[in-house]
Amino acid sequence: MLILPLGLGCVAAAARKTGHEVKIVDLMTAKDTFSVIREALTGFDPSCIGIAVRNIDDQRMENTQFLLDEVKES
Repeated sequence: MLILPLGLGCVAAAARKTGHEVKIVDLMTAKDTFSVIREALTGFDPSCIGIAVRNIDDQRMENTQFLLDEVKES
């Protein structure tokens, strides 16, 4: 099930409203996450970096698999 990053969108909108430059990088389909992050930061000097995790489980009612541990290891 596709989950939209609503929390991240709210934080980004609030930051933009106060005059901050915001860049959102979606790693959901990235094959090489480190390259995508490196490219996003090239020429961009953020004063703050936020990380959002969209799904902490696989959205199944039976035999739920929690995914947060895998994200922490990355």
